[in-house]
Amino acid sequence: MANSDILIYNESTTDVDVNPEAMALPFIDDVWRNDKIGDKSFFKKACKWIYHLYYKDHVLSGLSFLERKTYVIDTYFNGRMPTNIDGNKRILAFIDGYKLLQAGVDERLAETIKEAISVEKEKITKISTTRKEKVEVPYDVNYDFDIYKLTEHGNYRKLDKSRLTGVVKIEIDVNDSSLLTTEVAKSFKLTEQYEIAKRMAQIEKEDIKRKYEGMSILERYHAMNQDQKKSYLKG
Repeated sequence: MANSDILIYNESTTDVDVNPEAMALPFIDDVWRNDKIGDKSFFKKACKWIYHLYYKDHVLSGLSFLERKTYVIDTYFNGRMPTNIDGNKRILAFIDGYKLLQAGVDERLAETIKEAISVEKEKITKISTTRKEKVEVPYDVNYDFDIYKLTEHGNYRKLDKSRLTGVVKIEIDVNDSSLLTTEVAKSFKLTEQYEIAKRMAQIEKEDIKRKYEGMSILERYHAMNQDQKKSYLKG
């Protein structure tokens, strides 16, 4: 593996190791120091989780984030979400730092849009174009037979009218494709944005390669000033 890899898959143990140089990175060191378990099993679990879920050249990188997350849990964690990972601030910082050193702002933006497209497609498959609506149906009926009405005294009285009018309220199915149309339009717009972001990411990738070529992980990290780091993490 190249020295630029922060997390390295160990084929012999199926664990994920950390590049020794990367241990000095603050977001990795923070998780390491705060793992009070003697064998550092939580730290190892976190590295394994982050590598399989966020390594951009992983064999699962073609999946959407939700698909990839499900596959990672089923394949590498025996079908159970690892404990103390989800929502952990130190793990979130680890993830941000790991993604920061793997890709630039535009590349991460492209991935975010790609995931949004995946979510939109899933929403589209669940949208129903039929909705229930209550409507009033008037009626006007002529009849040529006698109709009797029960009075309050328990007697039956013959109605004088030979015509009945009124309104009946019923619930009917109405076809409404407006929601579907809106979501499809949103998906197409996101797809256009994704294509633009991909082109920008390719240009950015070449710029980053030239700028940081020959630098070690730590040199690359410290070469970014605070504004750049914040910009990358926001991206």
